[in-house]
Amino acid sequence: MCESIPVIDGRYAVFTCILCERENKIDVSHYIAKKSFKLNILCPCGNRFHRVLEFRKSIRKKSGLSGIYKTFDKDGKEISASMKVENISWLGLQFRMNPSKFCIKHHDLNSDICKQENPNNRFVFKSNHFAEEDTLRVEFFLDDPKKSFISKDVIVKWIKGDRVGVKFIKYEEFDPSLRFYLLGLQPA
Repeated sequence: MCESIPVIDGRYAVFTCILCERENKIDVSHYIAKKSFKLNILCPCGNRFHRVLEFRKSIRKKSGLSGIYKTFDKDGKEISASMKVENISWLGLQFRMNPSKFCIKHHDLNSDICKQENPNNRFVFKSNHFAEEDTLRVEFFLDDPKKSFISKDVIVKWIKGDRVGVKFIKYEEFDPSLRFYLLGLQPA
């Protein structure tokens, strides 16, 4: 699988050669009509390799962060369940629902698991407790040095099996915790 590189300002892609570690910036504006494009790159050192250009509005970072999402059932009871954040960006995230750690009202983020209120542990998970365009709250800790806590209200944009794509209702481009996390920087 090819490594993907984000396109900056819809015009430039920056890649690092794995052989000489030289950072190169190239104009890719003539590929902008495509959502992604596989690029054959020849580094000045002579190394050839492939990268996929990603024309996204914001940086998307893969992760494996554990957390919970919350919603309400038809009777107004809070439902929370554990999730695994698969990737995150300035605008939203993708998570995978975890049916084995479902619970109602009671959760403990510090233990990284959702406590079961059903003593027989026989709850059958159904993804119909929310649908596209519903509002959820997602909560998780980043794996940064400060273990920053993130709690965001989101809108469900799509559901595919146990995977869910959500958009932050309010996103702060300069949210310091997310900024440092997404850019791979260390806070001062």
